[in-house]
Amino acid sequence: MIETTIHYEILHRVAEQLQKDLIDTIIEDDDALTGVVVEGPLLDLPDYEEARISIELYENDPFTYDSWDWVDEPVEDMMEIGYGMTWRRRFTLSARMLLINTMEERSEARLIASVVKSRIEKSLMATDFSDLSLDGEQVTGRIFNKNLRSKLLQSGGPESWDFEFQVRFEINTTKVYSN
Repeated sequence: MIETTIHYEILHRVAEQLQKDLIDTIIEDDDALTGVVVEGPLLDLPDYEEARISIELYENDPFTYDSWDWVDEPVEDMMEIGYGMTWRRRFTLSARMLLINTMEERSEARLIASVVKSRIEKSLMATDFSDLSLDGEQVTGRIFNKNLRSKLLQSGGPESWDFEFQVRFEINTTKVYSN
């Protein structure tokens, strides 16, 4: 059996929180009900049209292949004497809202997108990592810091509105290494 990693466990915890907040606790006829939350790419199961609103979660930023802009890195001012180290673990959420032939007016489509974006941000900030520890590496905070970034892009319309969301977030983890 393959061992797990702190990255995998963080991403899995975030996926569970998003599933709860954006699918499980939302009534079925809510226009902003998310269709699917996946770790990694959707891979067309279900396809974007069927899901209507889909969320994909990634380590780092898979959309900037040649960039070292959004990678894990040590927190320099938090390196400790005695072999302790704090890391910024970075992640990207990519979401898509594809409204095909549902005939929403522009203002209604934009409102739905705004509600989805708000729910995503609130869910991320509500995710509790207080009990998450693996091989001595412990998550030392929540997704609530100055490096939380969120954007919403719109294309298409009026018969097929297409919105894309991206949220970059980071979590600090700390591990004390023994001699």
